[in-house]
Amino acid sequence: MRVVCVAFLGLSLLIITTGCERVSAPYKMKMDRVDQNMAAGNRGYLKGTPPPAPDRGDLKREFIALDVDLIN
Repeated sequence: MRVVCVAFLGLSLLIITTGCERVSAPYKMKMDRVDQNMAAGNRGYLKGTPPPAPDRGDLKREFIALDVDLIN
């Protein structure tokens, strides 16, 4: 079973790499963290109005991106 899994993984990798026309160099990008919006909602308070949310600084998440162009 292990040999079949390794063979399948190797074949999949071979098919993927031969179908790639161009792979760009990795680069860093920042995206907004949409799950961290503290402006709306009650923020866990059962009654009343919660106090203003403190400043949380930069709420952007850094990713390493890699673009792959495939041929058809």
